[in-house]
Amino acid sequence: MSKKILIIIGILVILISIPLTIFLVKQRQELRMKAAPATVLSLSPAAITKAVEETFNVDIVVNTNENSIVSADIDLTFNPNILEALSISAGSFFESPTEPTRLINNNLGKIQYSLFTMTAKQGAGTLASIVFKGKGPGISQVTFDSTTTVGGIGETEALSRAEPGSYVIASAATPTPTPTTGPTTTPTQTPTPSPTSVPTMTPIPTPTSGTGGLGPTATPTPTPTTAAGTTPTATPTVSSQQLPETGIVTPTFIFVGLGILILTSGLLLLF
Repeated sequence: MSKKILIIIGILVILISIPLTIFLVKQRQELRMKAAPATVLSLSPAAITKAVEETFNVDIVVNTNENSIVSADIDLTFNPNILEALSISAGSFFESPTEPTRLINNNLGKIQYSLFTMTAKQGAGTLASIVFKGKGPGISQVTFDSTTTVGGIGETEALSRAEPGSYVIASAATPTPTPTTGPTTTPTQTPTPSPTSVPTMTPIPTPTSGTGGLGPTATPTPTPTTAAGTTPTATPTVSSQQLPETGIVTPTFIFVGLGILILTSGLLLLF
């Protein structure tokens, strides 16, 4: 092979290797950029108000952004005087994941949960779901501990940040009794009988003077009698009117006698 041919082959190799090297370096840089931690964990709902003894669900939501993840180790803290964790289970983000750790400590207010899958997943969805119950009145924060991690392809840690939630437990409302209204009775007024006065005739004698024994007759005065059980009313008093004396009285006889005597004396004097 001539020297000229070797030079041409060397030039071709150089021309081919330079762009190939540039392409491979660029792909490696893109892989490093995609593998940077970008996954976000949050709680849904992030805030809610419930009553004591009332249960509610809180979902752990994941958004991988540019990451592709295969696992998650979740450590949560809450106030055990206000909340009680009843259960935690896998959500729909991973298909048939393995759950090696599932621990709830309501004395300390701690939840430890882990899951993984053999198939990497990218996107957003519900990673796990927790059932809480209101234990006592107050406000409890549910926070991700610093030990929470998310495993991704190309990086051992894909978690960028974890957002907490705040939950209000109100005192149980005291039921107010509803009064029942019975039939309304309208009172009827019983008429009170008016007292009836029965007058009785009580004769009151009027003295007579003069001769003949004639004088005014007695005028009866009615005395009302009140029936038993009634209120007495004023008794009308009938006053007797003094009637003039009638008949021949003693002065009349005297004057008549004197007149006869004078008349007789006059006749005797004439004759």
